[in-house]
Amino acid sequence: MQGVQDTGSREGTVIKAGAVHHILVRDEDGVVYRCKTRGKLRSRRGGRGGRSMSGQRANDAADRTSPVVGDVVRFHAEPSRGPIAPKRPRGVIDEITPRRNQLVRRSVTGRTTDVVAVNVDVVVIVVAIADPPYKKGLIDRYLVACETEGLEAIICVNKADLLRDDEDREALAADLEIYPTLEYPVVLTSAETEDGEGLDHLRSLIAERVSVFTGPSGVGKSSLLNALEPDLALATADVSHRTGKGRHTTTGAVLVPIGDGGYVVDTPGLRSFGLDHVDAREVRTGFRDLAAVADGCRFSDCRHLSEPDCAVKAAVDAEEIDAERYDSYIRLLESLDEGSLPPVDADPEDAPGEMLELAELEAELRAPPAREPADDEDDDPDGPAGDDGEGR
Repeated sequence: MQGVQDTGSREGTVIKAGAVHHILVRDEDGVVYRCKTRGKLRSRRGGRGGRSMSGQRANDAADRTSPVVGDVVRFHAEPSRGPIAPKRPRGVIDEITPRRNQLVRRSVTGRTTDVVAVNVDVVVIVVAIADPPYKKGLIDRYLVACETEGLEAIICVNKADLLRDDEDREALAADLEIYPTLEYPVVLTSAETEDGEGLDHLRSLIAERVSVFTGPSGVGKSSLLNALEPDLALATADVSHRTGKGRHTTTGAVLVPIGDGGYVVDTPGLRSFGLDHVDAREVRTGFRDLAAVADGCRFSDCRHLSEPDCAVKAAVDAEEIDAERYDSYIRLLESLDEGSLPPVDADPEDAPGEMLELAELEAELRAPPAREPADDEDDDPDGPAGDDGEGR
């Protein structure tokens, strides 16, 4: 390629964020620059696109000096030096614009939270019929995390090919019927059937949008994404026979194009997709069905536990609120009272020692490179991105 001549300021979107000298930014013309940060980045405060449901936190995050996938940045191109032009044009990031929302996860140490991606339009929560089977309490945790950040959610139930007959399908629909009534779309999919069950419907829901596919390891996110967009060629791995959970193969998030003008943030295994940054109020408002009737409670700060004249408990008793959803709310609130909310996809049967070993392993796998990649090293954002251990 020829050297860059125009070094003026321009705007672009971070499509991959690695080391400080290896941040890939796609500008408004579709040109991908390999950028670095230099000095203290500027950030504009204010509601570009509005605040998330977590209030000021999304705006405060824009003050951070580390760009992440989905960030809209201002940068300037660097002129080429030397007789050989680099594989990609180079640039320097000057400013991170305010974020509309952010998807966070607990860090591998468990002590802090990491921002996985920002400026997301929709989160696709992928669970499976089996291997591993879905749990509604887990789905509810994901939904609370999405509501907290003002993120739209779609529930994708994968591995539909494991359903044996119409009776199984009817039982599944009945079990999940609460979610469509709360305006959470539920899509049944399979990447294994000849006609790709549900893929066209899912594709239409994420067209021309930035989406994140997340969920427990082993539910088939990679296979699902590969079926939606074969050019992704994401890596897959088997489900562990010892634990029944998927094994992680992704090492970082990347924004990749998908058909119909949309983008997908391919994320690392989000076993630690966290709720530890939320408070009791956000847990209460994170359940749409509870929040819809909470104005009828006698006390404005009612926790819907044992307070008198609680409209939520009355609605549960009258079967106007799903009892299992209320139980999910109670479990999350109790965890908060104990001082630490669990990871959104933590299994109550997981032993703490196993979770710690997994965090230490993930920390080792996700350690950043110690040097800047050479010009001839592959940094193609459209190439294989890896995934978090998808058995199917």
